[in-house]
Amino acid sequence: MNEKYGCINTRGQLVVPCEFDRVFLNYFRDYDFEKGMMKVKMGDKWGYINTSSSIVIPCQFDSNGWFFEGLASVKMGDKWGYVNTSGSIVIPCQFDSDGRFSEGLAGVKMGDKWGYINTSGLVVIPYQFDVAYSFGEGLAKVTINGKEHLIDKTGNIVY
Repeated sequence: MNEKYGCINTRGQLVVPCEFDRVFLNYFRDYDFEKGMMKVKMGDKWGYINTSSSIVIPCQFDSNGWFFEGLASVKMGDKWGYVNTSGSIVIPCQFDSDGRFSEGLAGVKMGDKWGYINTSGLVVIPYQFDVAYSFGEGLAKVTINGKEHLIDKTGNIVY
């Protein structure tokens, strides 16, 4: 089948033309499109459109995430990096897995360990965790050798 997708508003009006292979709405964060960006797929690549249905960031990524703190994770080949809302790759695709930015930090995986980078891409908490979650109220849950801990933004275990 040669189906194409778009979006309608609550009044049934077409607001995104049916020209995409997939339109991805985050139902838990439906305000993303109101903020100006929606994930779309053309062929086998992902990009972003704005509220006028114009492509803001061309469909060039193998996968992509939502914007948090002005940055979204993108995958090229088997590596992840981050783009800004203009589509510039501001943190090169070099990570084995990605996390979202929260409180200025994102968990990223290299090899079999997770650490945290800042919005400039600098590693600020070294790769040492088996699992790393996003920060909230200055703390993040991590797992080391099967045991869960809370760390602060310097990487110190506080619990």
